[in-house]
Parts: sequence; C-alpha cells; structure tokens
Amino acid sequence: MRRGNGWIAKKTAASLNPPQVETTLVQLSERWPAKAAPLADVVEQFPLDESALVHLLAVSSSCATRLTQNPETLLWLSQPKVCLAARGYTEMLSELHALAGDSVATQDFAALRFWKGREMTRVALRELANVAPLEETTGELSQIAEICIRRVFEHWDAELRRRYGSPKAEFAILALGKLGGGELNHSSDVDLLFLYSDEGELTPHISYHEFFNRLGKRILETFSTPHGAGSLFRVDLRLRPEGSAGPLARSLESMENYYAGFGETWERIALIKARGIAGGNISPLFIQKARHAICWMKLRTSSTASSATLLERQTWNAT
Repeated sequence: MRRGNGWIAKKTAASLNPPQVETTLVQLSERWPAKAAPLADVVEQFPLDESALVHLLAVSSSCATRLTQNPETLLWLSQPKVCLAARGYTEMLSELHALAGDSVATQDFAALRFWKGREMTRVALRELANVAPLEETTGELSQIAEICIRRVFEHWDAELRRRYGSPKAEFAILALGKLGGGELNHSSDVDLLFLYSDEGELTPHISYHEFFNRLGKRILETFSTPHGAGSLFRVDLRLRPEGSAGPLARSLESMENYYAGFGETWERIALIKARGIAGGNISPLFIQKARHAICWMKLRTSSTASSATLLERQTWNAT
C-alpha cells in the first residue's frame, strides 16, 4: 500500500482500520485545495476532536469516499457551526438552497445528490462521535429523505403539468414504515405510497390515472438511477395495493375499495405510521381521510375484533 508522510502514519496506527484511514488521508492530501489550511492542521484541530474524524474514516467507507471525492466537504465539516450542533428541517433546506439555488434538478439532480451525501456524512460523524442521541440521528436522516423526495416530486410535478396541463385533483406522497415514523437509519429503504384524490380526464388521451402514474414513474426513476454525484435513497413501493403488480399511483376511492375488499391485515398494519410528506397544496383532511378510511373500513367488521381494537388504539395514539 502506498504510504503517506509521517503524520498520516501516526494518525492511522491506532485506528480501527489503518489501511482504509491511511488510503483516505493520502488521497485527501493529494487532492487538498491549495488555498486551504494544511490538511494536518484541519485534522488535528477538528472541533469534535481528531479521534472522531479518524473513527469516521475507519468505519465508514462511504463517508471516506465522499470526502476523497470532494475534499471541500471536510473543510465544511470542520466548521464548528456545522459539526457541533443538530440541524432542523429549515436549516437543512436553507443549506440546499444556498448550494444549488434553483438548479437542484440540473444534471439529474447532481446538486441534490451532493447535498444529501454531505448531510449524511455530517449525521454519521455526530453519531459516531457520541454527541447525537439516537432520536436526533434518525430524525435528521428522515428529514434529509423528506427533502429529497419533495424536491424530486416538485420538479417532476411542475414538468409534467407544463407538458400536459394540470389535473383538478390532489396528489399525495405518504411515507410508511421507518420514514413514516421519522425513524430512518443509514441503511433504510424509504417505503412510499402514491395517492391522488379523484379520477378524471386531463386530455382526450390522458386520464388523471395516467398522469399521476407517469409522475410516480419519474420520481421512482430519479431515485433508482446511478449517478457520479452519489445515490439518493432506495425507494420501495411494494407496500402499495397489489404490490409490484399494481399501478404506482391509485385514486383514494380505488385505495378504499382495495382495502375494503381485498386487503390483508398485514397491509393495514403497514399503514399505521403513514403520514403525508409531499403533495403540493394537499390538505391535512385529505391525509386523515386516506389513513382512516384505508385502515379501518374492513377492520371494524373483521372477526378479529381484539386485533382491530389494539391497532386502532395504536393508530390514534400515533396521530
């Protein structure tokens, strides 16, 4: 393995993964910005202590790769205002706007992908440094995912409306599972459900169903496409009615009919943590109607009354 200079060998010797740490620091030194403070100084004066940074490089190959691909990210992380405090949704969104402006979707969302990777590295750093409680880590990871989903949705919704016109119906993206509960972890998929309020005809050749399914397809393609700037999140839509065999998006009436006539108990259980995370001007009433109509239309008449009662209590407590 190629050796770095003396200070790099010293930093890596006591780490949990000396080869990975050494490789990362050597690559960083080779790509370090000429006008920046010396890399050794940045490492040794790191606000969370150099041991926290070295530990991150040792245990997370993905974070190490992000830093070597863009050394400026390490300079960003070394700012006390970045690494010493938790971040809320508004602050994250402001950072994205400062980074990308109105060009979030340019080059297949390259700026959004870079922002996501940078924020994920910050969250991992604070978690491994033991300065962030579990609730902060899972909450911030969930916020990062929500911002990515909303920005991708907003772009494709505007693009398809520009191309085909605007349906007179509401569209919602519901988060299920860990994202629905705001409990996302670093390796989680994001479970989503696409709903729209009414059927109709947008043009003589395009129905609302076709429009909203095209929208869902565009969103899914964006999240599943590999990119040099990094991946977004793994989106899983298999919890929708009929799973992979069903359409990506359904009307609320279609959803109600499915769960009333065909849905299994486990499918309703999957909706306990459902919450709306995107959807233009969609109203809270629409989300509430979707959740309760889908969850309880059949459960109230089920022979397994005790199970239904327990699930209903859990849902109302979570609402």
